Amino acid sequence: MNFRPRDAGADLSAEDKLTRLACLCGRVIRGERAACEELFTAKGCLWVNDFCDTVEIRRDIREEMRQVCFQEGFQSFVLVPCPPDNETLALLHVCDKRRGLLSRKMVAALEETGVHFAKLIFQLRELKRAQSQSREAGPKPASVLVVDDEEKMASLVRNMLEAGGHQVTTALSGPEALEILSEQKVDLIVTDFNMADMSGLALAIEIGRRWRPYAPPVILMSGTFSEEMLFREREFSDVAAFLAKPFSVETLMDAIHTAMR
Repeated sequence: MNFRPRDAGADLSAEDKLTRLACLCGRVIRGERAACEELFTAKGCLWVNDFCDTVEIRRDIREEMRQVCFQEGFQSFVLVPCPPDNETLALLHVCDKRRGLLSRKMVAALEETGVHFAKLIFQLRELKRAQSQSREAGPKPASVLVVDDEEKMASLVRNMLEAGGHQVTTALSGPEALEILSEQKVDLIVTDFNMADMSGLALAIEIGRRWRPYAPPVILMSGTFSEEMLFREREFSDVAAFLAKPFSVETLMDAIHTAMR
């Protein structure tokens, strides 16, 4: 919803804007019926078929309103609150400049639509909240295969991952990694780009070829800028994330979260 309070130029919070929204829209959102109870349905929907001739809206209420409906010449309109629970998440505003267009059956259908719309908004909001909480909590423990032909680097990455609660297996070459993958299931692979027997990119492509669509995501590590540019320009679909060496534990965990979501 786009709130346009009378003092729209003021620096107001969303709550203040809602409180000061002095019009029929604001009253429907806040559930205020006292001023024009006769216009509301049992489900809190405000329904008017002849706006200019309606006498149920008190004069003092009309004077408070923004007068947008009057200025636009609307005659038939309905305001449908969309609350999944006790909170109105949205407002359906259906209007026309002709009189008498909204039947009781149509209003009932719009009220039902409002309920479904509210549920959808609620589910999307909760999904976004869950995703945010998941990002804050960090990646869940996973089974990770680390591939690097430099044993010290493989051990370093292993220690970083194990400190984060992950189960880690290491391989010193691409062929060794493929052999391990043929015998055990892993959730993620972290591999160096530049290896003698098989590059990390070639390994990622081969993993995708053999196990797609169930292939585990691959994170590619590289210590040279040119390789990073090559990766980004070609946008290889077999690689889920990229790590430029050296990297911190936080950067590694962020890459894992990106690759596994």
